Amino acid sequence: MRMTPVLRFFAGMLVCAAGWGLASWPVPVLAAGGPAPGGAVAVVPAVSPVVSDAMSGEEAALVAQAESGDARAKMMLGLRYAMGRGVAADDAKAQKWLREAAMAGNAVAQVSLATMMAFESDEQDTRGALVWYGKAAAQGNTQAQAELARLLEAGLGVTRNPEEAGAWRRQAREQADEVMAAWAWKIAATGSENWQVAAREFRQTPPEGVATGIDTIDRTGIAVDVKAVGRDAGRGDPVAKTVGAFLLATGNGVEKDESLALVWLREAAEAGHMHAQAALGELVMLGWGPLKEDREEAARWMKRAAMQGLREAKTSYGAMLAGGKGVKENKKEAFGWIGSAARENEPRAQLMMAMNALAREDREGAAQWFYRAAENGDDEVLSMLGVLYGWGDAAVAGESEKLTEVRRYAQRDEPEAQLMLGLLFQEGWGTARDAVSAERWFSAAASQHYDDVWLPLGLFYAETGRIGEARAAFDAAVRLNAYSFARDTGILQLVFIESEKMPEPGGSLLPDEAKPLSGEEAKEEPAAPDGPENRSADGAFLREVPLLADDAASDTVQDKAVLDGVVPDSRRERIAKKIAFLKEEVERGNPAAEMMLAVLLEKGWSVPPDGEAADRLRALARGKICKALGDAAENEPDCVSPDTGGGEPDEPSDGTAGEAVPEDGDSLAMRVTDYSTGGGL
Repeated sequence: MRMTPVLRFFAGMLVCAAGWGLASWPVPVLAAGGPAPGGAVAVVPAVSPVVSDAMSGEEAALVAQAESGDARAKMMLGLRYAMGRGVAADDAKAQKWLREAAMAGNAVAQVSLATMMAFESDEQDTRGALVWYGKAAAQGNTQAQAELARLLEAGLGVTRNPEEAGAWRRQAREQADEVMAAWAWKIAATGSENWQVAAREFRQTPPEGVATGIDTIDRTGIAVDVKAVGRDAGRGDPVAKTVGAFLLATGNGVEKDESLALVWLREAAEAGHMHAQAALGELVMLGWGPLKEDREEAARWMKRAAMQGLREAKTSYGAMLAGGKGVKENKKEAFGWIGSAARENEPRAQLMMAMNALAREDREGAAQWFYRAAENGDDEVLSMLGVLYGWGDAAVAGESEKLTEVRRYAQRDEPEAQLMLGLLFQEGWGTARDAVSAERWFSAAASQHYDDVWLPLGLFYAETGRIGEARAAFDAAVRLNAYSFARDTGILQLVFIESEKMPEPGGSLLPDEAKPLSGEEAKEEPAAPDGPENRSADGAFLREVPLLADDAASDTVQDKAVLDGVVPDSRRERIAKKIAFLKEEVERGNPAAEMMLAVLLEKGWSVPPDGEAADRLRALARGKICKALGDAAENEPDCVSPDTGGGEPDEPSDGTAGEAVPEDGDSLAMRVTDYSTGGGL
């Protein structure tokens, strides 16, 4: 029986990313105790338990706070799992905590959960997403209103309704204007602590002349003495006039008077108070209240505040420059201002920096800016982050975009994705090398009886020193006829070369591939020793194959310069352990090891090349495989030769009849390099 190619799954992944469901295909699975090829009973070894990720102190504290019932803590924990910030990224856990926060009425969680349900869930639930969007929209969440408009316009999960979509879009714009106006007055209110009433709690109606619940860009819940503010404003204090303008505009503690509020605010701005200038700039841009919209005037006020160093003004002026609003477009200058504000922990600027980094394909930089925005942002910023991560468009630190896609499918229990993710973590492709995570994902695939995982899992056990478990994994692969990994020359090249860098698709893997080998050439073949039937006739020869750890062999493998600076637990040492294990398995007569080592000897990957020894090992492996298959051998390409009349063999790559060559699109190596960017995943 020929196995389904290891990762046909990834051929359909890009289609799925475009919004289509994952295509189905047959995956042959042979469970423990089921019939094995040739009528034998397959006994799959017990796999090591799936390794659980240790919880950091920061994560544990947030989990404890969330479990106590704090809805905002649940929302923040959900976003952390979505972002991979301080915890291992995990969409399933993200949805769990976001759902709990959403049920408690948290609007940020509602819009974040809705987006994940609509676009990134394994079972997309657009109708359910609409319910959560509706709840968040009813609370005035701008992102939820905009998403509702988009779904209704496109007819996603609901009957297409352009009229209702237009109504939600108008409401979203109006709500956005209200948010920006509130933001402007928060800027104006900054400084109100100068007139803060001595600490006291107003359990009922506050005393006359006291304004409470003042929300500023710095702090919330301040109570101020209105008369003291009015007195100092009358004396010409620009800060008092700015705070007084806020009180008059909002009617907090005084009779509402928008016209007088704008008079005081403009006087403070003309006196040079940067908070008044920034607030006035935002309000003029909006055309708030009695004001007429004037983008050029808004830009002038915002620039004056930015030049005084107000981080919120730097963000707004930078956005004006980037969009050419009221000022000539200048993106370079724009991101100078925005970057300055972002470094001062202004969350909107940090969000802009993250989006700019994503546009430049700097995922690591984008992730770091997203995390900082989450740390400092208000609900509007957090809602935007929730939507970005819910779409799957935002970045996880330490992960390439494609690795993030693979991880999502692995977390949905797709065994092929779990195998792929194990390889990526084992080799450090597209992420930091992580043996614990590699074992976790290999084990997850094995626990689902996914046959093709046994050989890579065996190599993983070998390089981590667990020879008994490695041997059991290779034996399981033989019993299950799971040889796909051993046949795949592309993936074996990736696994056994020394380069720490992934190749470009279609590029050379070995820097000196075309260069004649220097040093010791392939050894003469010794006489085959006698031994039991299950012992390889090449056992004596293989004991003489130098490993990478042997200095004498280094020049026969790659240019010496490639090997300089090797550190403990390096790729070179890990490869050496795997080759040593393969030699031992060949001596035991394991056909999977024979087939795999034959490829390495034929190609000269991390061992001196020897075509004759490769041919003998391949022939030995085929004999054992075909014998074990019995009557089913006629369906096995390795058992078909040109003169048997049993069908056409696969085109051999080296003149050896019947060698199975992976077809285009079927090789795991091709899938790996498909997701290579700039020499790495």
